[in-house]
Amino acid sequence: MDPFTLLGDFEIAHLVEYLPPVDLIRLQLVSKHWRAVLNSPYISRIALLHHFPHVPQSRDLRDSHTRADAPSLDVTLLWRRVVYQYHTRRTGQPTRMHQVLLNFADAMMEWDVGEGKVAWISNRTDKVLRVKNLEGDGEVREIDISPWWLEEDEEGVAGYLRVQTLKIVKGLVILSMEYSLGWGGYDHPSFSGSRANTEEERFIVIDLCTGELAWKYRMHPQQTILGELEWSEGKLFYLRRTPILSFDGLDTSARSLVHFVIHDMFTGDITAEMPLENGNDVVAYRFLSYDVMVVDRPLKHFILVRDHCETDTRLDLLATIYTLSGKIVGKFLIYPEDITSGERNVARNIFVDFTHRHDVFNITETFFCDFSEPMIPAVLREAGMQLSSRQKPPKAVLFNSWSIAPERGGTGFAVEQRRYESPIVAVDRVQSPTHHIAGDIGLRGSAEILFSTLDVGVICYDMGSEEIGIDVAVYEERPKEEQNLKGIVRHEQVTRRRITDKRIVNSPGREVVKQAEGDLQIGKFDKDGGLQVKGEVHCDYWYCVKWLDRYLTFHTWWGPYVDDPPEGSGILVLDFHPPW
Repeated sequence: MDPFTLLGDFEIAHLVEYLPPVDLIRLQLVSKHWRAVLNSPYISRIALLHHFPHVPQSRDLRDSHTRADAPSLDVTLLWRRVVYQYHTRRTGQPTRMHQVLLNFADAMMEWDVGEGKVAWISNRTDKVLRVKNLEGDGEVREIDISPWWLEEDEEGVAGYLRVQTLKIVKGLVILSMEYSLGWGGYDHPSFSGSRANTEEERFIVIDLCTGELAWKYRMHPQQTILGELEWSEGKLFYLRRTPILSFDGLDTSARSLVHFVIHDMFTGDITAEMPLENGNDVVAYRFLSYDVMVVDRPLKHFILVRDHCETDTRLDLLATIYTLSGKIVGKFLIYPEDITSGERNVARNIFVDFTHRHDVFNITETFFCDFSEPMIPAVLREAGMQLSSRQKPPKAVLFNSWSIAPERGGTGFAVEQRRYESPIVAVDRVQSPTHHIAGDIGLRGSAEILFSTLDVGVICYDMGSEEIGIDVAVYEERPKEEQNLKGIVRHEQVTRRRITDKRIVNSPGREVVKQAEGDLQIGKFDKDGGLQVKGEVHCDYWYCVKWLDRYLTFHTWWGPYVDDPPEGSGILVLDFHPPW
């Protein structure tokens, strides 16, 4: 007798919480009755909210029950699409691939992908924003921003504009820029190392549909932004530093005011300016490699992550949680892997994201392995330490991810550390006549970027002849008996697969695998179906990869760009959205 005929929906809903998402789809093939039960709106809703509570689709589903004006949703379709994206991202099987060959070779450009579009702007050539639809004819639309970033009193004045941030949000393109007077800027040929006479930070927000200016904002010359612009729920946020000037009008850098500023995203109106508690401590250190500010989806708190140490041998971080009124509700010291722990060929970096999670902030390490030259911290070089140029790579690299979330039943926050072990795998097919290959590894460089909400890493590695291989690695929590580190949840790599063309769909009359302009292909699939991307992996490759809910995108460039600009560059977009 079929057990499903003896169980009610309530009992079955309890069972689906213990089954993997993909299995819930596969079990619908057992019989018509099983499909009717497991594909019902009630079971689909329970499964979606339990297995994927933090994806945008779950947020929309919750809103549909709490807001009278919310549109009705097909919860069964939502559930199947989320499971499809979850499965294909973990197996490296995109549905579509789009390629954009850029009209300039600029390794320092700003770019973003979202809402079916890719946008980019160069800091070395003209200040023209270019936008291209990923679907349809793919025509590139050019938007000249020069009439908007110059004020009337600055026309004819020599200056240099550098775009710092580009984001596609809610049908808008948001640009944050630094305008310098007195010299041409870091990328300008006239730059000799002196500071600019005047530096101002500005915003330009452009309507994607019309290509017209929506609004712009000009900050005071003494004010600067800490970190990057962030957005949530139709609001634009940033941290603003204002130095307290001395009597002679000079910036002593001894004291500063730091405010949390909120703009209406669509009008540009400032809706709130809240001073941070102990704001001067945020900028107390003389040298800060970066500041990152992230706002969570419910608009209750934000986090600021900054350097906490003043040495070259260890990168300690301080993560501070604030309320929107600027009050501190939690502080956490975070200790990434020690760079003097023996991994002398490993460089690390940190990034912060919230990926639509409710009151949960993720801080994740990325790493790059370079086997062509040993990498020695400056403090050890000064001590006279030397390494062989044929230093063998480590067998595995350890890296971490931290989740900061509210405590259960309490008012504070707690941090959970997860440690991942990534084996360094030899790639026999690598042949590179232009680069020294260390030892017998057959691998010049490898970088890994973790998508922490899925426990999936993207591994990019040199294959020689200016070709990059792309793998996806899935991590799972080790059994309890192997969890021997107090306060750290250990994860191991269970699968590693190349990104393949297995699910690439070509519909009749519709080109889904978009080719770049001309004969050049930025990404191609080899005879085994594995993806190869034109370019080389380098120590800053984590800035070239963006992993969103739907897209995995790469900005790549190639050519002799050590002392000269790169020969060419492009953007490759892998789309994991289902074809239905």
